[in-house]
Order: sequence, then structure tokens, then C-alpha cells
Amino acid sequence: MSSKSHFFRQSGLNLTLVAQYDFNNNLIDSIGGNNGTGTDITFNSGSFGNEAVFNGSNSFVEIADNDAFTFTDGVDDLPFRIELTLRLESNVQQYIINKRGVPGTFEWQLIQNFNTFQVALGNGSASSILSSSVAFTYVKGNYYNVIIEYNASKTQNGLRIRVDGVKDTPDPNNPIYLGMSNTSSDVTIGRSGQTSNRYLNGAISQIKVFK
Repeated sequence: MSSKSHFFRQSGLNLTLVAQYDFNNNLIDSIGGNNGTGTDITFNSGSFGNEAVFNGSNSFVEIADNDAFTFTDGVDDLPFRIELTLRLESNVQQYIINKRGVPGTFEWQLIQNFNTFQVALGNGSASSILSSSVAFTYVKGNYYNVIIEYNASKTQNGLRIRVDGVKDTPDPNNPIYLGMSNTSSDVTIGRSGQTSNRYLNGAISQIKVFK
């Protein structure tokens, strides 16, 4: 598993770590203080450090709406990077992390769609979406390092996702993308924030957010 990426280094963007969750028997954000609230979350010492465990049926984490997880100033998109390490226990469609709530509050999401990871950015109604995905080989219990990077260009090549260092192939089927919305939705980890379904079955060792 590799966490190396040179995307932002090459583009010259200057990003700051604004949130970090180490899941050391808690849901504390050690950088920005945006702590999470968990439902049926347990903690474990895994292969890559402490981890929050999601049971695939009713466990999830919510983080109240805050600027650390909003990647727009209301007019223009902002560059960002999200890094996380997770262990998968099932090969299904499941939500990993997303900022979307009631209809009209979609900002972004990361999901596992069987043998692919997909990131999508959108306006509140999800009528304008930019997405990218990368294929991976699912092995039950394996850990995967996922890195999402976006340079705020509103272009397909500006949004990238890597899994264990393997880069995505841009999705040519995106509709016209107008940019993200700044909504009131919370951040949800481990299930869809809009509907109570597609729960994550596995564990997350760490989440870092840069913007």
C-alpha cells in the first residue's frame, strides 16, 4: 500500500491540513476540532494503527457542517485533497464518506461501487456532477489507501483519485459541471447522508483533509 502522490506538488498548489481523524478510541479531529458523533462505532488496533470499525448495518459517523469540508467559496471551487486508509469486508455498493443530506444539499461523495472507488462533486441538486473512478482488486480484509485530489479547475483532468498509487481513468460521460455548492449538509462517514442505506462494512484507519 502506498500513500505517495505528486499531483499537487507538480501543479504548485499550496494546501493546508485542516482536519485529521486518527480514531484513537475516539472521533476527535486533532487539527480543526471538528469532532464527530458516532452510532454503533467500535474501535480496534489494526494493521495501520487505530481504526474505527463499521458493521455494515447501522454504524456511521456524523460531523457537523463546517468549512473544513466545504470546497467552494460560494462562487468558485477550491482545491482540496482527502487521504484515507480503509479495510473492506464486503464487495458491494457502499458509502465511505460524503457531504450530502436532504435533497438539494449534495456537495461531494466517495463510494465503493463493487470493484471501483468513485469520487463525485456536485451542486446541491446533483444536476451538475464531476466524477472520476479507479478500479481495484477486492480482497476481503485488505487495506486500501485512497487519495482524492482536485485542483479547482472544474475540468475532468482536475479531479483525480488514486488507490494504492494506481491512478484513475477520467470519466468521459460527465454532464456539464458548474461547480460545487456550499450547503448545510453534515459530513457522514459509513453510510449515505441522504438516506439511511449502503452502510460501510469495514474499518477506517485515518482520514486527512487538506484545502
